[in-house]
Amino acid sequence: MAENPICLDYEMLAGGLSLLSDKARFPFIPHALATYAAACARSGRDNRLTAAVKGKRVKVFDQINLMFQLASAATTLDPEELLRRTDFDFRDISLTRLDSAFAEVRSIIFLNQQGFTNIRPIPAANRKGADISAVLNARIALRSGLNRSN
Repeated sequence: MAENPICLDYEMLAGGLSLLSDKARFPFIPHALATYAAACARSGRDNRLTAAVKGKRVKVFDQINLMFQLASAATTLDPEELLRRTDFDFRDISLTRLDSAFAEVRSIIFLNQQGFTNIRPIPAANRKGADISAVLNARIALRSGLNRSN
């Protein structure tokens, strides 16, 4: 009987998924990321997250954890809510969806480091770009697509 490569792939992923879901070690990684990695594995689609999970790449998990820690502090949103507000849907296993969510989270960190406050992910616009609202010097300075507004 032929072995199912997707099942083997998922078994290989299981140890990494439990590591990724370890809230004691990685308290800021949203659970939805483990769910997403599992969905990718079940479908046979690989991306950078599933490759990191399969390889149990702790350094990658440390970086994801730090990214969500910094962005959560900047927005005062818990990591699950923060990821949800990027319009991330763990059922959407397109190869670019996770990259888009991470780009928004990294943009939040960048804005915070530049002195912006009241940083909030906002519902997606019909154009490309991070959907973020932020305040600089007590004025709304950024809105959807990181375009300056008056």
